[in-house]
Amino acid sequence: SVELKNLSRQFLYTEADIGEPKLERAVARARALNSGMTITPVERRVTGPDDIADLLPGIDLVLAVIDQPAEVRNWINEACIAASVPFITGGVGVIRGAYWSVSPGTSGCQACLRAQQGTDRRIAFPEQVNRAIGPAAGLVGSLIGLEAVRYLTGFAPPISAGRMWLADLATGQIDIGYSWERVPDCPVCGRDAAPITAREAAAVAVEVQ
Repeated sequence: SVELKNLSRQFLYTEADIGEPKLERAVARARALNSGMTITPVERRVTGPDDIADLLPGIDLVLAVIDQPAEVRNWINEACIAASVPFITGGVGVIRGAYWSVSPGTSGCQACLRAQQGTDRRIAFPEQVNRAIGPAAGLVGSLIGLEAVRYLTGFAPPISAGRMWLADLATGQIDIGYSWERVPDCPVCGRDAAPITAREAAAVAVEVQ
């Protein structure tokens, strides 16, 4: 449900929406902006890749901005790789925003990132405690939205596949903070990879680290 604290960064909602279901109000707002859109809302708790997989047939792109539980990006990665659907994800920490994407069969996936992260500690993911303010969330959301337009229209190649862009909210600098290659024997996206669970993928990453 919409809470007062959401209004500092979630501009879909107003004070009149407090206490109302978020999904219902978000869909109503989107339809009010553009009545020509077809929107199919689905509300569910995500507990593993199977909760994502049945949403992907016929889908061109996933924007994944869910941040809980901590392993949810592994589940999204597994489901999207299996369905050959690219996804874009990101988030906002206190003074830093980040976004990146995975293009199945082309870029390294989330498991590749975690495996290579084991030998390079320059990367730090945004904290899970959400202290983001509106301008920060708006900036990262806009960057993700623009990347989605690149994927969907092809007006320019995607710039975030296998690349994590970091926005320093104190200095205003936006640059590639980390990049990674596809691991040929990755258990999730490698050419000979057999489907595995997110827990198995996480165990592989821990072993590499």
